[in-house]
Amino acid sequence: MKKFIANSFEEMCGLAADVVFSEVTLNPKANIGVACNITGAGVYDKMAEMYAAGKVDFSRARFFSMSEVHGKALDDPTSKRAFLNKNLFSRINAKPENIFTPDGGAPDAQAEIDRHMWQLGAMGGYDLLIIEIEGGGGIGANRNTEEFTVMAHCPKMGDSTVMTLGLNMVVAAKRILLLNRGDGIRDMLIKAMTGPVHPSVPASILQFVERVRVYSTFDW
Repeated sequence: MKKFIANSFEEMCGLAADVVFSEVTLNPKANIGVACNITGAGVYDKMAEMYAAGKVDFSRARFFSMSEVHGKALDDPTSKRAFLNKNLFSRINAKPENIFTPDGGAPDAQAEIDRHMWQLGAMGGYDLLIIEIEGGGGIGANRNTEEFTVMAHCPKMGDSTVMTLGLNMVVAAKRILLLNRGDGIRDMLIKAMTGPVHPSVPASILQFVERVRVYSTFDW
């Protein structure tokens, strides 16, 4: 694990985007894992700026999201796919055939997220995964439970069912960018990265992964 302390949110996103630039330059067909959150959107802004400046070509890169809300089809304007379309895909030259997200409109949520998991695995898994630690120490929709949720699953979150990849695809990623925004997450980041590895803090499993770069806007 390596940690990087940025002076601002914008600087942190720029540092992460530089890694994406390096990955796609060296491996134009890289499998990039993208998340739907404000921190990720900051990185996507920097990626779009790089593309607009003619510095990078994303046409052969493949993009895989981690999750979707069941009941929200690909064309639903409130879906996670719509978030990614707006904040990333529409702003770079990503090809539609290279964008892979679970379809929330599928009738069988578990079958659909299993299909997405196996598709990602068959295509080599994540070369680079961009994720954010959650306030409860979760990664994406992998929240604190009695056991680590290794495989794809469909947890209930409030009134919604979320279809999400499990931690198996996360820890198998060749490189992981773990982003942390704001002082409010400091204690949880310290707990996740230096405390006991336990499913009550899903992100703690990343202590076993050497290929993690931890970015934050605060020292820890």
